Amino acid sequence: FPFIVIQNLSKPIILGADFAQETLMIIDYKNRQLQIQSKDLSKQTTIFFLHTEFFSPLSATISKEVFLIKSFPEPQVTKNSIDLREAIISESEAHSFFDVIDKYPAVFKEVPGRMPHYEHPLLITDQTPFYLRSYPIPVHLEKLVDTEIERMEQLGVIERSNSQYISPIVIVKKKDDTVRICLDAKHLNSRLLTDHEKPLTTEEIFQKCRATKILSVIDLTAAFWQIPLVAEHRQYTGFNYKGLTYNFTVVPFGIKTALSALIRAISFILPKQLNDCLVHYVDEFLLISPSFEEHLAALDLPFSTFEK
Repeated sequence: FPFIVIQNLSKPIILGADFAQETLMIIDYKNRQLQIQSKDLSKQTTIFFLHTEFFSPLSATISKEVFLIKSFPEPQVTKNSIDLREAIISESEAHSFFDVIDKYPAVFKEVPGRMPHYEHPLLITDQTPFYLRSYPIPVHLEKLVDTEIERMEQLGVIERSNSQYISPIVIVKKKDDTVRICLDAKHLNSRLLTDHEKPLTTEEIFQKCRATKILSVIDLTAAFWQIPLVAEHRQYTGFNYKGLTYNFTVVPFGIKTALSALIRAISFILPKQLNDCLVHYVDEFLLISPSFEEHLAALDLPFSTFEK
């Protein structure tokens, strides 16, 4: 397709209506991408828009937001994929970022690890045994639940038990057509002492991030499953499935001290020099920095710790 070359444009390339018509262009604003067809319609190309520079409109009469246009095949998105399409960084910075990521392949596995140096206690006020009947499981989900129970047992997340503290389980259908098994711990929670370890408030987070120029979100794989329970307290997380009794060996979804457990466990393993640049947000962590160079250095610390 012919282009007119013009020096000193604010954009590296401008695609006009004639190009859009010729290539049957489809513009997807939500995912920041274009789809174009070859002339014989035999090939479709997706073009993603990546930020490379950003100048605030406050510092210039016209905002000079520049996009790097690259042609990629359709991305194969996985649970642990890293997508920089929304990142306001240059191509060279993106390469530097992935250089850090590539140093720690074990960190990005989809199997949850197990945090050392901390076991979470379940401090209850009443040790009287209880038994609550399980809810019926829909027939169409039964095989999925069987598979998940087997997977959890193989991962060491649950174990066979003779617990006298039995709560129901709740089955949640996920978007990927698998299921999540949660403990309906309402009765257990009524006996569980409150843990006052908690994340920052929204106002405190904004205050801490006031000088932030770049941040990364670290989302741990099955974060709560990475926190072991005190062995003697595992019995309180008992449940029945198909007549068999199990209990959790790790912090289950559903107990009221789960978030406190995660915050405390992370504080035991991450270096203290990360305190100023790490923000807990629900079960994710924000790593914040005033510059890209400092951010790369900061990323090394949690990744090297997690790899151990």
